[in-house]
Amino acid sequence: MKTRLLLIEDQINLAHFIALELRAEGYQVIVEHHAKIGLIAAQVLCPDIIIMSWDLPGETASRAYHQLRSIGNKVPIVVMTVDTKPRHVLSPELNEMVWLMKPFCMSDLFKAIDQVRHTPLFVNSPQPERMLRIG
Repeated sequence: MKTRLLLIEDQINLAHFIALELRAEGYQVIVEHHAKIGLIAAQVLCPDIIIMSWDLPGETASRAYHQLRSIGNKVPIVVMTVDTKPRHVLSPELNEMVWLMKPFCMSDLFKAIDQVRHTPLFVNSPQPERMLRIG
């Protein structure tokens, strides 16, 4: 069974490129360009992993994280950000996300996905306590 990824990225060309690369690696990819629609997709489509931009129109990854967790959704999240000093360091619960600095190599994204998929914490537990940080 293919790993199902939900990619939430408002930059359409970037989202298209990332989705193409992920599909070429065998992932099933659903793409949304707006945070609110992405959050609905996360609830309805039950992806294995969410990959999202830190700042999206109408939402930040932080708020999206809190909304998902408040309804019991524990899907692992990979956040792509351009922040050189990410704001998440002040919020311990946001350390549950994998952080990738833009620009990044696709190999870094594949590595982040692979580590999330193969870490016993996520394989055996529906409620991960933390995530690995990449980059």
